[in-house]
Amino acid sequence: GLTNAPDSPMLRSVDSGYTWHPLSLGFQAQTYALAFHPTISGTIYAGLGWAPGDPRLLRSEDGGLNWQDAAPDLNLLTIYAMVEANGILHTATNGSGLHVRWPGDPPIWESISYAGPGNWVSYLTRLATDGGDPATLLAFDKGDRTIYRLVSESPWQPVLHLPEPGDEVYDLMFDPHNPARAYATARLSGLWRSTDGGLTWAQANVGLPASVPLRGLTVGDDGTLYAGQLGAPGRLYASGDGGDHWAPLNDDFTFSTVHAFAADPFDGDVAYAGLWGGGTWKTEDGGTTWDLLPNAPVSAAALAVDPHNPQMIYATDRTEPVLWQ
Repeated sequence: GLTNAPDSPMLRSVDSGYTWHPLSLGFQAQTYALAFHPTISGTIYAGLGWAPGDPRLLRSEDGGLNWQDAAPDLNLLTIYAMVEANGILHTATNGSGLHVRWPGDPPIWESISYAGPGNWVSYLTRLATDGGDPATLLAFDKGDRTIYRLVSESPWQPVLHLPEPGDEVYDLMFDPHNPARAYATARLSGLWRSTDGGLTWAQANVGLPASVPLRGLTVGDDGTLYAGQLGAPGRLYASGDGGDHWAPLNDDFTFSTVHAFAADPFDGDVAYAGLWGGGTWKTEDGGTTWDLLPNAPVSAAALAVDPHNPQMIYATDRTEPVLWQ
């Protein structure tokens, strides 16, 4: 889903990125996170930045054309990330920890933030699930620069602390083809990998540039990992062996920084890259050649391909003041 895109509108394309249209929430908002329902096509949640009197969490059942408040009267702060596992929506918030939406009429919200005596997760900016039953969750708490792990109703367990001040996790995900593998990109320490479901972590930076932030981590349908480089020359990197080795995908993006990347979940040759000030690009041959998409976001902060309909793509654009479809 889309994460960490403040002050950015949302746009939607229904033709694989060639035309884009603004989504309207009915009020101006900062969209920080987008989550797709794992089984119901067209059902989407949007997490918004905090504003007095405005909803924090919206739900659409028609692909973003219409939205409803999904958490009325719930005192959530900014929602930075969301995942849905086994029909249960999990929301990561700034200051409110993790909130879980249990089905019902009305649905019941519960805070699950306990991390042991005197400790709670609070400033959560990244969230991931392996989709198992019970689901394993990973969350990054920016307040103490720590990735935490949660299984079932046990307390959150710290599994990776980033020791360097100023470091933070940009991407956090499980490998959809191998849930024992999990990955994280960090601002100062590169790429981290776990091979035991998030219990232990090690750096996996062979072939990646030193001390360069990475963003837009994505896994293709064939298991290939992709990551974009923040800052010039704005290259894309790929790994075909689960992160053991990385290589530049190409040198086309030498004029900008890659802020967003998304792979088609059904076609490993199709992917999209959002460049800071350089437009939105698409490849249909596994990254050998790239085409600039006309009318697409100029500075895409995040990109997401609908897992049920790969022709439908969502993006946030920092250069526009409203929400788009």
